Amino acid sequence: MDFAPTALPHKQAVTNDGSVIFDVWSLDGKFLLNRRNTEPRGSSLWMASAKGDNRRLIVRRPVADAMFTRDGRHILYLPTFQCCSPPIMRVDLNAGERRVYSLHAHIRSKPWWRGASGN
Repeated sequence: MDFAPTALPHKQAVTNDGSVIFDVWSLDGKFLLNRRNTEPRGSSLWMASAKGDNRRLIVRRPVADAMFTRDGRHILYLPTFQCCSPPIMRVDLNAGERRVYSLHAHIRSKPWWRGASGN
């Protein structure tokens, strides 16, 4: 299994009401990860089909960043924590399970997280 993150097209913006949103496409272009700061307790992470006919809640908690793995079978996301460095969480798209994906803190730098190009 290839759990390495991919350098995908990534868009981040702040809306008029101060909500931070981002969109990340899967490598095959069939799915979109979307985060909005509209929840009372923080942001939620959603996955939608490119056709717009299917939408699935991935996690309902503050999320700093997210992306698909190269194999397209998992989503990696960084929870937002106030007091410490967050673990990288992995969601299996088939089973829906959430597990900690263990990495050393120095590997979780922005260049690694967004790919070598720094996207």
